[in-house]
Amino acid sequence: MHQPEDASRRLPVDAVRLRPHRSLFRQSLVATLAFLLPVTGVLYWITIPNGPWPVVLATQILASLAFAIASWSFFAVGVWVSPTGIAERGFFGKRTYHPASDVDSILLVQTFHGGTETVPQLFVCGLDNTQLVRMRGQFWSEHDMRRVAEILDVPITESAESLTPGELLQEYRSLLYWFERHPVLAAAAFSIAVVIGGAVIWLVTLLV
Repeated sequence: MHQPEDASRRLPVDAVRLRPHRSLFRQSLVATLAFLLPVTGVLYWITIPNGPWPVVLATQILASLAFAIASWSFFAVGVWVSPTGIAERGFFGKRTYHPASDVDSILLVQTFHGGTETVPQLFVCGLDNTQLVRMRGQFWSEHDMRRVAEILDVPITESAESLTPGELLQEYRSLLYWFERHPVLAAAAFSIAVVIGGAVIWLVTLLV
């Protein structure tokens, strides 16, 4: 299986950078403020007279720092594409680069999301029919997806009908993430993580 090259390798100066929807950041900011401000306000009101208000302050600082780091990561996310290759930087900092010679095909499908609503998904596929780059409509515009195919000069294969998650798994299993290919295992891992996280928070609460 081909291993992606280091994304630190520079694309040509004419490489086009594609960015995720900016509305995602605004929504995250509003949701974070809507949660933190009321909660910390109530906790300060309860703890300032004779309680552990420094713990509340420390928690607020940590939460603000985490949001700042997440914001920086969001604005660093991007897909860079040129006729000679495509590079990607993910939210968690992972960088990949694929030369155009590694791109075998590009697939665009409409998938159901939240009932009857559909969103596009683009798969840039390698010679071994695996996913090189994936762009989902929740984060990227369909216009930018089509620009990828246009710049790489690779024809798009489009699904004739919208697909459910199950149909997507059945027809394009090799292009999906591991947790989509193994939903039961992913659900079990998530449940275990929630239990462990809850136990840690409970122990910290007891110690404080």
